[in-house]
Order: sequence, then C-alpha cells, then structure tokens
Amino acid sequence: MMVPRQRCSQPHFAVTRDDLVKRIAPYEAWYAQFKAALEALDHTRQQQSPLPIIYQWERPASGTSGTKYDATQLRKRAAAYTKWKDVPHLDEAFIHQNMRHLTTLRLITPPGRGNI
Repeated sequence: MMVPRQRCSQPHFAVTRDDLVKRIAPYEAWYAQFKAALEALDHTRQQQSPLPIIYQWERPASGTSGTKYDATQLRKRAAAYTKWKDVPHLDEAFIHQNMRHLTTLRLITPPGRGNI
C-alpha cells in the first residue's frame, strides 16, 4: 500500500517519495518480505546482506514512538572523526541520496522495475 509523505514513527517502514519506498504494515509482514527478499539473493549477495543476522529484526524494537536514545558518544565520535560538528539529521533528502546510491550499486531495483 502506497502512502503519502509523512513523518515516520514506526521502525518497520520509511515513507518518502511514493515511487521509491512503500509502507509495509504490520511489522510481521515487513519482516517476512524483507527476509524473503534477502533469501532470494544469490549466495554472494546473501553474504553481503544482513541475512546472517536477520534474527535481530524478528520482533520490533521495544522502544515506543518518541523514545530518546543517548547519542553523546556518537556525537563525540562524529566530531572527532568526520567533518561534522554534530550527527546529521536523517531527513527526506538524505533518504533519497541513499536510495540513489543503493540503486547505483545495484543493491535495490530502480522504481518501477520490480522488487529487490
């Protein structure tokens, strides 16, 4: 089911341009599709994928919407090892950039050309 742009508060989907990312709910449906897509990859790509650690996503994280995590150490390391003064925000532009990179690397299929 395609949905319009909105803020994503669920851990099992990201919503951005409708032709790139779709919402898959409930969580169990997302997990089943994600696992099946990884299992459909050839052996080499399976080894490069999160398939060996897929069990970590079998159940949703216990945090609730709006849960805050302490990012103090992450911020210190970002400042020490990158050009950033703080951790960048994951906004829609960042998601689109990563979708383009994943498409270029052929890790995902361009919109309108099938599944992973």
